[in-house]
Amino acid sequence: MRIETIINAPRDLGCNARLPNLDDLQTKARAVNRRILDAERVGQGCVIT
Repeated sequence: MRIETIINAPRDLGCNARLPNLDDLQTKARAVNRRILDAERVGQGCVIT
């Protein structure tokens, strides 16, 4: 599985859509990816019987 975060509306993450805000946007996008991967990792420990 591959995770790619696409942000169509930066304001949804509390950022403006200008180049000076790119660092803040990248930081928030990476945090989103980290939370998704953490949720998937926790889900892998489940056993269906």
